[in-house]
Amino acid sequence: MKQKVFVLFLLVFVCVGLFSQNAGDYRSKQSGNWGSRLNWQRYYTTDPAGWKNYDAVLYPFNFPTNLNGVITIQEGHRITLATSRTADQVIIRGTLYIEDGKILTINDGPGTDISVLGVLELKGYIINNGSIIVTGAMLDRGGNINGSGNYELSSGASIEIQNSDGLSLVEYDEAEDTNYYYGLIQCEGGIVFSETANYMFYGYGPQNQVANGLPAVVNSIVINHTGGADVLLSSDLTVTTRFTYMNGEFKDNTFVLSYAPGATLEYAANVPGQDTDDDCFPATYGPTNVIIDNSYGVSLHANRSISGNLFLTNGAFALSGYVFTVNGTTTKTGGSVSGSTLVTDGYIDVAQYISVAENNVTVTNLSVNTIADSGTMGRAWIISGTTVSDKIITFYWTDIDDGGFPWTVSNQPSIFLNGTKYFGTYDVSGALNSLRISNIPVLSSAQTYSSTSGEGVTLPVELSSFTAVFNTEMYVQIDWLVESETNHSGYNVLRSEIRDLDTALRVNSELIAGGTELGTQISYSFKDNEVDNNTNYYYWLESVALDGSTEYAGPLLVSVIASGETPGVPQIPVSTVLMSAYPNPFNPQTSLRYSLKEAGNVTIDVYNVKGQIIRSFTKNHATPGYFSVTWDGKDNSGSSVSSGVYFYRMISGKYSAIRKMMLMK
Repeated sequence: MKQKVFVLFLLVFVCVGLFSQNAGDYRSKQSGNWGSRLNWQRYYTTDPAGWKNYDAVLYPFNFPTNLNGVITIQEGHRITLATSRTADQVIIRGTLYIEDGKILTINDGPGTDISVLGVLELKGYIINNGSIIVTGAMLDRGGNINGSGNYELSSGASIEIQNSDGLSLVEYDEAEDTNYYYGLIQCEGGIVFSETANYMFYGYGPQNQVANGLPAVVNSIVINHTGGADVLLSSDLTVTTRFTYMNGEFKDNTFVLSYAPGATLEYAANVPGQDTDDDCFPATYGPTNVIIDNSYGVSLHANRSISGNLFLTNGAFALSGYVFTVNGTTTKTGGSVSGSTLVTDGYIDVAQYISVAENNVTVTNLSVNTIADSGTMGRAWIISGTTVSDKIITFYWTDIDDGGFPWTVSNQPSIFLNGTKYFGTYDVSGALNSLRISNIPVLSSAQTYSSTSGEGVTLPVELSSFTAVFNTEMYVQIDWLVESETNHSGYNVLRSEIRDLDTALRVNSELIAGGTELGTQISYSFKDNEVDNNTNYYYWLESVALDGSTEYAGPLLVSVIASGETPGVPQIPVSTVLMSAYPNPFNPQTSLRYSLKEAGNVTIDVYNVKGQIIRSFTKNHATPGYFSVTWDGKDNSGSSVSSGVYFYRMISGKYSAIRKMMLMK
């Protein structure tokens, strides 16, 4: 074997040159056998001097067996491994010699697991389960691990390659009948590189690196050659998890780079002039996902399509007139897209408070900007894009945006687009409120999607109330009351076991029409008998117009409890809400129901049509929950009131709401 000469080259001092000392660390005291405690010093935090030689009385330590500490072989020392050992965080500044037949197993612990700044000479075997960095430098090539022993890079381990000849290369000289070894690993024994390990090419000079010795399949590859030279492929290669492209140039060198299904291509440098190319982003067998994380931006070099997701993390993705198709979701958390054309199915833009779900309908050049709005939600969206069908869009806003508006079933959020009002599934229980609309168009010209500015009206039929209550006879009673109906066909009741309108199924066999007229109002009811014990159900009311258009109210949550138990809904409500009176209309009494998200005081006042308070109720609740008060149709003096329309108002903290009921004698 050709002789190799090492010089000290501290290129990764951040990783290996600035270790702080901790109790249990070892360092070599002199050359000798690893298994002799006389050749080591141990670090003690309880002693001012720190490093201590072995002393049978004061410092009775053994040779290095602490798998959690750092073991350093100091410059000028040669330590011989004559017995197989296991270690973690080994720093070789001098020489480590592993005898024939002996094994050094490197565990995967914190930080770099083995750092070679001097010489690692193998007659035996290294099993590397962690990460390894060789920063020794030769006069003609980068550092290496050599000897007649064996080397194994295990599954999940990582290795940093700074040698210009790559990982490992053996050339046979027929004239001399001799093998010559090149690259980082120059072991004459067996060499095993796991297909599920991670390989990092870190070059620092003007010399190219050749990716010799890689297995045909690798878990991940990192290209980070800060010297501006190339990393050249030397055989066909498949990446199963991630290819990270940072600095320098990667060239396939007439070989084939391919990505396994689910693999990701990441552009992660913070340098100008980074472009995609056929070498790392082939047109066939390319990556499933792409990450753009370069503050200077990345430019697309040709039309490309991915079956997975695009993540715009940092910098602009300049499409440069080409078409980039995302069959999954484009997620913008800090990056952007410039130029045309981006085609995507799903879309998430955190800064614009919007997400578009995947539904196998792509949108071309989708653009979203959110602005302040005078509507109830306090936010509007300006959206444009080209698509052949409606999309599923979720709009987000905060309590600050809507000023803490008291959303209820009869006063729920909606979106106006070109005079049409769209309803969906909403959630106002968390820090970020949401409204998910299943079918809403996206138009090629910019349109404003504005939140409703009205209160108390959610359907064109002017829905006054919508209730769903579990009955002790094991069915759910759904009732709703409307003020008027114009060009209206009827209603459907939809049900799901999760709060998602897309999963809800119709439970009525035919369209519900022809309610009971109560003065100027119309009352409807429906019994859902096909319910299971101990199951939560969500109910929506679908209003169907004569032209076939639909709008929704809900959902209402009902818990079906087994016979013998107390029927009701979950004990801890998600919001403070004044519910519809039940029954309504009523005679002689009705239940005024409400929920409290938090403990507090409640005042409920009953008003006549003149606005006069005729009855008042005050309650103090020490816990959140569902509650009710019963109004017997009498005023505060105990006198019965006449038939007619009455209003009841609830105040609890900052929450205030008013509803209508009818007494019919």
